[in-house]
Amino acid sequence: MAVANIAAFRSAGKLLRSRSITSFIIPRTAGGETDAANLALACPHCNGHKWAHCNGVDPTSGEAAPLFNPRVHLWAEHFRWSGNDGKLLEGLSATGRVTIPRLQMNHPAMVEMRRLLRELGLPIE
Repeated sequence: MAVANIAAFRSAGKLLRSRSITSFIIPRTAGGETDAANLALACPHCNGHKWAHCNGVDPTSGEAAPLFNPRVHLWAEHFRWSGNDGKLLEGLSATGRVTIPRLQMNHPAMVEMRRLLRELGLPIE
């Protein structure tokens, strides 16, 4: 299945493939197609917060920016792990800065999941 090979938003939930769901990158309510090119794996947490959004307001510039699209964006250009502990995501671009809060990728539950995965020696990327 093509969708299974897509690297989505890389929150810790993506590692738990049995909990991943297929999500529309561009929601159908925003004109997104129902074909494989518009699908990505997402954890229920991120997908629930993305809902029907395609963009957000960059807190740095105050301008609208698109949410991260795993089909066209490279993760390393938009995100990095914070400091030495690497539990928090930081936005490197307007896209990264709007995606993190919109999907609540640094929600305490997600941060704790990443901590536990690291404690177990499992990669979070």
